[in-house]
Amino acid sequence: MGHAALGLELPCHKLPPHHGLLMTLYQGQLLGCYPQRTGRLLPPRHLGRELITLLAQCEKRLRERLKALPNGHAVLAQHLVERYQAWEKQVRANYLTGHYLRIVQSECFVCWHLPEYMRRQLERQQAPDWKGDILTIAVVLPITPCLRLLDKVSAYHHAPGRNATGHWVQVPDAHVQACLCAGCLVVVVE
Repeated sequence: MGHAALGLELPCHKLPPHHGLLMTLYQGQLLGCYPQRTGRLLPPRHLGRELITLLAQCEKRLRERLKALPNGHAVLAQHLVERYQAWEKQVRANYLTGHYLRIVQSECFVCWHLPEYMRRQLERQQAPDWKGDILTIAVVLPITPCLRLLDKVSAYHHAPGRNATGHWVQVPDAHVQACLCAGCLVVVVE
């Protein structure tokens, strides 16, 4: 069936591969360390179709607007076409790839194996009325020159599967903390 996964979206465009460490702690006791794995955020399949439909509608509106221009406005028409083509190219490059849900090019996504029972515990303790013991997941990553704002770190968990793509569930921001400590980025998820 495969392993569950924990993923982090980080405000950095490139992290060294296989340099992160994920540790799990329960009541202050170290339960284990888990290796990195490949994974990525994917848009829902309908999002791509909707975006293509939206682009087609925008192109149709542009054509209608060009037809409505009076004669002698060739420069304005050319400017509108150039701006539309640049915008469409940017949209296709940033949002119509299989690698992005909401990640911009200045961010990266990394993930680790996580036992399924820990993923379920993480899900349970995110309930507002949770009163039980807390599972803590700590991820230690090297600091890179491109690392920016720590409040932009987002955590996700993924159900077991052969690969960690598809439907990721975001951990509420109130359960994710990030800080710089001893030359490392430490992200704590509870």
